[in-house]
Amino acid sequence: MHNSKIPARAEQLKKYLESGEWCWPLIDDLGIKKDGTTTPKFDKVFAGLGDDANEVSLKELMEKVQSYTPPVATTPEGVVRPFKFYESALHKKARKLFLADFNLYFFGEAGCGKTTYARELSGDGNYYLVSCSTDMVPSNLIGHFELQGEETIFVYGPLIRAMSEGKVLILDEFDRVSEEVASKLHEVLEVGQILVEQTSEMVSSESGFKIIATGNSDMGGSTSYNTLALDLASIDRFEFFNFGFSNKENEILMNNGADAVFAKKLTDLAAVIRKQVFSCVFSTRRLIAINKMVTTGLSFKDAFDVGYLSRLTSEEQKELKGIEKMLDQSSEVWTFDKATPKEVIEEITGYLSKTEASLFSKTLTLLANEDLLTRKSQYEEYIVTVRTPNPEGVEGEEFMGTTE
Repeated sequence: MHNSKIPARAEQLKKYLESGEWCWPLIDDLGIKKDGTTTPKFDKVFAGLGDDANEVSLKELMEKVQSYTPPVATTPEGVVRPFKFYESALHKKARKLFLADFNLYFFGEAGCGKTTYARELSGDGNYYLVSCSTDMVPSNLIGHFELQGEETIFVYGPLIRAMSEGKVLILDEFDRVSEEVASKLHEVLEVGQILVEQTSEMVSSESGFKIIATGNSDMGGSTSYNTLALDLASIDRFEFFNFGFSNKENEILMNNGADAVFAKKLTDLAAVIRKQVFSCVFSTRRLIAINKMVTTGLSFKDAFDVGYLSRLTSEEQKELKGIEKMLDQSSEVWTFDKATPKEVIEEITGYLSKTEASLFSKTLTLLANEDLLTRKSQYEEYIVTVRTPNPEGVEGEEFMGTTE
């Protein structure tokens, strides 16, 4: 490890030991995993530290790792449970606000883990999940009268039950509801109470009650996802987080049975496809599904056809015809600067198939084949980013210049 990195790693390790705030450089440079266990690299780094003040400080911190137990999450009832979600810095910020009783709104592409994270934050059995739609009415949340035997009784909806039980209400795809439904939540979000008009009952929320809403679009709605703009009163009552796809998709796939090589190739392919706007997003959920199909015996071509291509229009399928062949020799994803000279683009295109060239012309992103890899030095000055495999099997990115 370079001496220039030692102070930064010491500071990151100190945060990990004090609060469990783990980051990927800890395993990349020190060999310390998120669960507190270590790799052979840990012993190698420890043995190589000298008498310099910074190195001594890092060594002292590393000694503490041997007896350190990372903190675990608990439910509001104090039940200990492991925190399984692959958290980014943005996720951690959301978790801090969740624990401080803020109401949260997660938005982003379909399949990037918004609802999964909402469930993980809430804890097993500690939430009610409502799938929202354009035809939802307030009674779907609040409740309704129904005939049971010879008696008409009022059946409380998930909002009232969550408030009364001190649980979390997860409103999935909240950007599809009407303003009439959203307005019923204003008083709940503001002061934690609501008047049930059907019974003239004022319900106040118990400790632990919160709302997490998710959506595919930001506050202004989206024609692509056919979602609605949020009313200003709702916007002012949520804290918004814009989630993207996890930067740990390699690890997610490996934990779902993929080997490191296939996991990287599949996420590389996704990186290229996501640069283009197709009618179906190549989501993390799709990656997991395709990997599962492969592990059950399907060829990658068949798994890719069923797991992703089948969801596209016929024109889009033609555009991606044969793209799975790009995995055969690929080992790096390159993204080029928009100012790359035309003659360089044309030269690179000559090494690509028709499908690859079509995508490259629109996105300036490609999967480098063996021919291109041998010529990498010719094009490095034009490459903005290059994704490379991590020597220890953990996903990493090497940045050249700045990213968009």
